[in-house]
Parts: sequence; C-alpha cells; structure tokens
Amino acid sequence: MQKKCILTFLLLSAISSAVFADGLNTVSAEIREYLATADPAKEKELIAQITAKNLDLAYEDAVKFFSALNEYGKEKSGAQLNIPFSFNGTNRAYSIYVPSAYDTAKEYPLLVMMHGAGFQGDAYIGRYGDFPEQNGYVLLCPSGTSEWWSDTEEAFLVSIIGSIRTKYRIDPDRIFLAGFSNGGIGTWSVGLHNPDLFAGLLPMAGALNEAETYLLNSMNLPILMLHGTKDNTIPFEAGKEAFNKITALKHKNIRLLDYPEEKPMAGGHFFPTHKLQDVFDWLADKNRNAFPSELNCASADKKLNSFYWLKLDDFTEMEITASVINNKIAINIAGAVNKLTVRLNDKMIDYSKPVEIVVNGKTVFNGMALKNAETLLTGFKNARDCKKIFFTEIRIDAAVNVPIVKKEEPLTPALIEKIVNAEKMISFIVMKELNEDAELKIIPKTEQSRGSLFFKGVENNESKSAEPVNFKPGDEVHFMQRDGWVQEMMDPDARALYIKKAILGWEDMMAGAGGGMNQMPLCPESMFLYKGTVTEVKEGAIKVKVLGKQKRIVAAYNETTTFVKNNQNSLLADFAKGDDVKIGISRSANNMRIVKTIQK
Repeated sequence: MQKKCILTFLLLSAISSAVFADGLNTVSAEIREYLATADPAKEKELIAQITAKNLDLAYEDAVKFFSALNEYGKEKSGAQLNIPFSFNGTNRAYSIYVPSAYDTAKEYPLLVMMHGAGFQGDAYIGRYGDFPEQNGYVLLCPSGTSEWWSDTEEAFLVSIIGSIRTKYRIDPDRIFLAGFSNGGIGTWSVGLHNPDLFAGLLPMAGALNEAETYLLNSMNLPILMLHGTKDNTIPFEAGKEAFNKITALKHKNIRLLDYPEEKPMAGGHFFPTHKLQDVFDWLADKNRNAFPSELNCASADKKLNSFYWLKLDDFTEMEITASVINNKIAINIAGAVNKLTVRLNDKMIDYSKPVEIVVNGKTVFNGMALKNAETLLTGFKNARDCKKIFFTEIRIDAAVNVPIVKKEEPLTPALIEKIVNAEKMISFIVMKELNEDAELKIIPKTEQSRGSLFFKGVENNESKSAEPVNFKPGDEVHFMQRDGWVQEMMDPDARALYIKKAILGWEDMMAGAGGGMNQMPLCPESMFLYKGTVTEVKEGAIKVKVLGKQKRIVAAYNETTTFVKNNQNSLLADFAKGDDVKIGISRSANNMRIVKTIQK
C-alpha cells in the first residue's frame, strides 16, 4: 500500500519545489488565459507552458498574486434592493448594502443573511440599521423561494456568494452566514455542509433539523446562536438542544445569546435588532481557519465530500477526525471510505522534511511532499478562493470499513409512564370537516408559506424539497386540513415523514409525531388527515373524492411546561391509561410529543 501511494504521487507531481524559480508574474498572461478557458485541451497546453517556467513560490506569494488577478470596479454604495440574479435558468434576486467608504483597494467582510418564511431579502437590509455601515461590512440578503435547507436553495446561496466575491472585494477569510427562523434552520444546514466557506455561523431562532447528522463539521466554525426564551414558533428548547449537543463535542467557540423580550404580534419569535451590537462585537475578531491543525468532518452524502484540506473521493458515509502536527498527518475514520485526498501547502508542513500519513493507525504514505503547478492552478480555478490554496495533493487508497456508532436518546418505560400519566391539556381550533367531495385549491409556489401543498402517494415524491405535482383523475392523494385550509407541512422532518408514510399507508401518516408539527404557528395541535382520489383536474384546483379520514390530537409535555386552556375554543384532550397513543422524541430529550388517534 505504501509503495503504491508513493509511486502514484510521484507520477502526479510534475515538478519539485526545488525547480520553481521565477515567480508567478512571469506567467501571468498564461494563468489568466488558463482561468478563462473552458477547453480541456487548452487547459492542458497552458498547464504545460506554466510548468516549464520553473516557478518557485510560497503561500503568501500565491495569495498576493491571486488576490491581484481580479479587477474590481467602483460599485454603488448604500442599500440596493431586489437586484436581479440568474440562477440555473431561473430569475432570482438579492438585496445588498455596501458601506459608503467602500474602496477596491481594501478587503471587506461579508455578512450573508437568510430571511425567515414569508419574507424576502430586502426586508432585512433595513433591520440591520446602521451596523453594516458603522462596522464596514457588506451585507448580502438573498431572496429564497423555498426552504433554505433544500439542495436548490443551498446551491443558490453558494452561487450568489461566489458572484458577489467577483463583483466586490470580499475577504474570503471573513464571510459569515446568518439567518432567522427558516433562515436560522438554513444557517445550520448550509453552514455545516460548507464549513470551510465561512468564518462563523449566526443561527437566529433556528433548529438543527437534518443538519444534526453533520455536527462534527462545526468544530472549526465559531458559532453565535440567538434565540428568544419565549419563542413559541421554534421553541427556545430547540435552540438549547443544538447548543448542548455541540457543546458536548467540546466545541471551543460557541455561544448562546438568549433574550426574554416579546413583541405584540410575533411573541418571542422576532428578529433580534436589540442584540445587533452584541452580534457585531462578536464578529469583530473572527476569521476563518482555512487550514486547521485539527479537523473533524462527517457526511453521508457524496456531494458533501470536501472539508478544508481533506477530500473524500470514494465513500458511502463517514465520520473523520484528523490532525497535522510536525509533518505527521493522522486520520481516524469511522464509516466506509475507499479513497481520499490530502491537500497540503507550506502553512501546514515543512517541505524540506518527509511527510507521514497514518490512517487508522497504519502508515499509508511516508516521503517528500512535492509542489505541483497543476494542483495549485486547478485548485484555485475550481474554488476561486485566494486564501485557500494548495501546492500538493496526495491520494490515498484508504479501504476503511468501520461501523459508525450511533448515539440514540433512550426512550425508557419510566419516561413513557411519566408522560402518559401527566396532566395534559391542549389548545386547538375547532374546524369543519370536509364532506365526501371536496374542491381543493392549489396555491402557487410563491405563496407556500401560507398555502397548500399536495402529494401523490407515489415514490417519486419522496423529497424534502417536494414541489406541488401535476395531478390526473384517479391519483391517490393525502392531505391535511386546518380551519378550512389544506395546510402545508412547514417542518422538513414532518414533511419527509409525511411523504414516506403516505407511500406506506395513509393511516400511519404522522406516526410518532416526531416532526415538530406543533412548533409552527400555522400547524395546529389538532387536525384532520385525509386520503382520497382525484376526480377532476381544474385550473389551479383539483376535485377529490374523500375515501377516509382521521382526527389527530397532539399534546406536548416536559418537566417545566403544561399546556392549558387559553381561549374559548380550547378543549381538553382526555388521555387515560390504556389509550392507543404514539410517542416520539422531539427536538429535546425533555420535550416529548404524544399523538392520540381517533378513528373516524
């Protein structure tokens, strides 16, 4: 294995650091042409020409050279709202604030803010007030079209950050990601999927959602969490749970900033303008660590395969801890990893000494690391990050298959008995049930935050970012009703569970109630769930023959909260021993969700 890796690496290393001599400026024209071309043959020709010039450079020299490549124009300062942006053939938009003293000779920190549900990016420019101006930040507020944690919106966000970096002189070591509510959930997801892009994360009133799978990716990211203690939309306990789980990993730079204030309309769920001074004080000394000496990463998605100086070339799922100390690189892998690539530069190792790479206790490479012009240029061309560049790539055949131990929160009989025997009262809306025939309006995508979303009971609709589908007579559909509306599931876990259960059988929809449906203001604690078949397709609506229905009553209980009557429509949920209930762990170990099913 060791000999094979050394031979492979020697073939990949076109030139050694000893034969670099003249500096990048001697091949500036060739490098510019290489970066501009999309022709593979031309790229290969230019790489050969650049290599033949015998370059010798250090990391700082390369940073200065690549930083000077982009020519920035004098852009308009101040607030600019709803600027068109084309993404994957669709028309999108963003809003931006640029400090009045913006100067192309200076690098600026970038704060990216993801809005909450029902808003667009322009709404958040004003909410930041004078803070971006006073602190010299470019504030970018993109406008999303669905959940920020979807693959599409994540790709849009990464794309627009890249575009802004070509237009404005942004410091790549000082890009911060923030978001409120829907955007707060997205901050966790996008941030932990792309940890080496950001200098820090600021989730506001957000929960972990699926990002919990990637908690290890947070270890080199400073995190400031903001959450209202009286938030009834995304409960404070959800934020506290995220804080506790990351703290348990011995994260060195995470802070939870809570606040008890409420607003007349929003309650405890509002953008914390009164904490912005704390936010910018926290941001002031934060910089990205692009080459951490200790690295942690996790992924079960082959698209998420690059983390700082480590790239996974062939794997199914993995959790990795790695370190670089005195030219020794130790990599410990759990999961199934077949191939990986270690990327190096002279900020990480001493090129005059041998490098040893050890995977799960076994030495897989021991030899001199050689600088490679192609590695340098292709890496920069792909990432366009002038402060995260590498001179060397060492590819390793890992062949590791070690089971990942999952740590599940136990649901003990004693805890179940405690919850079921507790006093439980809930508030829910009395609603009119649908008759045997119903005409259901299809709400356009732009209105989905208060709209309707329908799913067929077929496998190709199993998607966290499902879109409304085209219907035809005879289709089986599953939907829920709240107060005369057919209400979209607003929580991604609930949506995923809903679709999967719809495929398996309508009677099990929402089984376990682990999706957090009563954490969203538009999702009630009691609802009707229906199945039916489409009888007619109309413009913007479908007619459905209702074949069956269930009524679900949901109650939540923890050690500090009991739900009580709070309006004239509130009814008592009478749970008794022997009831058929489904219980699931929610976002906090102390916050359980109980479902009592009444069959109609």
